[in-house]
Amino acid sequence: MALKFLTNAIKKKSIAFVISDFMEEGFSDAVKIANRKHDVVALRIYDITETRFPEIGLIKVRDAESGKTKWVNTSSREFQHAFKLQQVKHEHYLKDTFSRAGIDNTRISTHEGYIKPLMNLFKKRA
Repeated sequence: MALKFLTNAIKKKSIAFVISDFMEEGFSDAVKIANRKHDVVALRIYDITETRFPEIGLIKVRDAESGKTKWVNTSSREFQHAFKLQQVKHEHYLKDTFSRAGIDNTRISTHEGYIKPLMNLFKKRA
């Protein structure tokens, strides 16, 4: 919604910094359209704890889309492997989406400083 708002509300070509965790998918069309009108730069904020699911045993989880619940053993190798595979798949999705749209982007960790990633991004854009 924010990208659609940017495209429709801001008439003058601008540099737009989109700061997000980009956890959702399905924004590729909106980001392409926004980047045609503006110079969009994606700043992905992530927390290192989101890259690994803690092995806490059996838990009940609910699918946000379907509302269905099920029990999951977070300590199982299969679950840990599937979680890691999903992380890698999502990372590829983001890289592909930004690349196809021609958008400069960088990752900024919550447990490290933001200066170095931003400096590298600006050097790459120069």
